Amino acid sequence: MDDGWDFADPVDILPKLPENFQELVASKKWQERKEALEGLLTLVTENIRLDPKAHYSDIVETLSKILAKDANINVCAIAAKCITQLAKGLRTKFSPHVLTITPIVFEKFKEKKALLRDPLIETIDAVYASSNIEVISDEVAAALGKPNPNIKIQTNQFLYRVFKTFNAQTAPKKVVKALTPLIAKCTGESDAEAREASFAALGAIMKAIGKANAMTICRRSQRRRS
Repeated sequence: MDDGWDFADPVDILPKLPENFQELVASKKWQERKEALEGLLTLVTENIRLDPKAHYSDIVETLSKILAKDANINVCAIAAKCITQLAKGLRTKFSPHVLTITPIVFEKFKEKKALLRDPLIETIDAVYASSNIEVISDEVAAALGKPNPNIKIQTNQFLYRVFKTFNAQTAPKKVVKALTPLIAKCTGESDAEAREASFAALGAIMKAIGKANAMTICRRSQRRRS
């Protein structure tokens, strides 16, 4: 659905932030951190197209640290929403920050509560949209190897959404060859939801490149391991 971005004027929101923004988001009181982030969220939501010439590196770095380390789930959820809107507002100009954000999001997927999980799902989709699967394939592979079943569930669900947009011509072969065996391995997980998510991702790959090709990749991988 068109969000009006193409016809919106680019806006630099940084001068609109309080001068003590960094102090507020570092406050020992979680309510103050949350309120400061809510102010940022309002700005990036109301201004759907962000000025690509503005320097957002410090803001992204701050949000990354909050998402990775803040002990309060409410604060983390708002930080995730801010990252989502920044990625949407900058589109491809957000790409330099993708490898900073992606591993943090995958790691935070261990959180089962919808309060944080749902914003994280939107974040990974928005961040991915600013880049491509080739760029983040190593982070995806690492996430699939994590022992936490919730990380496996959300990573495979993300891959399902990604691969269902491809076909035999557009699917990146190198990425498919690298990830398919890892996804197939997840189908043997003890957690039922993790198995279901991996079967869905594997099904999307089979639909994109053909079942025979997907099975060939899996067999080749098994022979290498044996």
